Amino acid sequence: MKLPYLTVTQYVKWGYLFVGIIFFLIGILNTFFHWPVAALISSLLMLSVSLIVGFCKKEAFDEMANAHLCEAYFAGYAAVMSVIILLVFFEFVGGFDVSMFTVLDFGFGIGHTTIGLAFLYLENGGDDLC
Repeated sequence: MKLPYLTVTQYVKWGYLFVGIIFFLIGILNTFFHWPVAALISSLLMLSVSLIVGFCKKEAFDEMANAHLCEAYFAGYAAVMSVIILLVFFEFVGGFDVSMFTVLDFGFGIGHTTIGLAFLYLENGGDDLC
């Protein structure tokens, strides 16, 4: 079987953006709706996307793509920290019972999604605005 070839943009879109959205979906399904079957199906979808992205041939990152990915990682880190702070705030002030799985699902989901969106924004000329 011939593996597909992914460009840098496709790699980040599938590897970060879509996986982040699926993580966020798993967090919503587990936390608010308690649908374990839907969460299992979403988890299998995320696993299959991750495996496909991991085994595909990829275009090499150039210097600009590396710089954009570093900036996107910082934005993703800031988003993860914000989500953790908000969830801790909701647990102590709002009286919600926040489990570690909720923190992981929402943290990874928002972090990966932010990395994907920030990278796509920067690659499409977003850094020329200043």
